[in-house]
Amino acid sequence: MGATIHDVCKGVKVLHDSNILHQSIKPYNILIKNGTIKVSEFCFVVTAHDSTSLISSN
Repeated sequence: MGATIHDVCKGVKVLHDSNILHQSIKPYNILIKNGTIKVSEFCFVVTAHDSTSLISSN
């Protein structure tokens, strides 16, 4: 379990390093097949640049 959480966090870090913010991280969006873990469901994704305008408008 700890390795799974660690791998998910590494995947999210790759997204963040690319200025991509996944706005719907939840167990349903974590895929595991043959020991490979992937983050899925990217329809609620914004770039970090877009999110600053969303945050400042609230």
